[in-house]
Amino acid sequence: MEAIYKKDIAKLEKVQTRFTRIIAGCRGKNYELRLEVLKLTTLNMRFERADLIQVYKVLNDTKHIYPEGFLELSDTMGRNKYCKKLFKK
Repeated sequence: MEAIYKKDIAKLEKVQTRFTRIIAGCRGKNYELRLEVLKLTTLNMRFERADLIQVYKVLNDTKHIYPEGFLELSDTMGRNKYCKKLFKK
């Protein structure tokens, strides 16, 4: 991840942290509890979720948007027998 991108995420996370403090019912709680009460996740978690959704869409490309074999799952066994690795041709 680029340093600039990380800085932007940190700034946005800081804004979210400050904003959740001013909401009634969240004062005096730590950040994680405020997120739970508001049913929110951290920005990093949202970006990770979006990445996973995108990978799923690529692997299950029903509209044939991506070239054949754009991303594939490796059949080789890793340290964990349930582990699958992605690779791009």
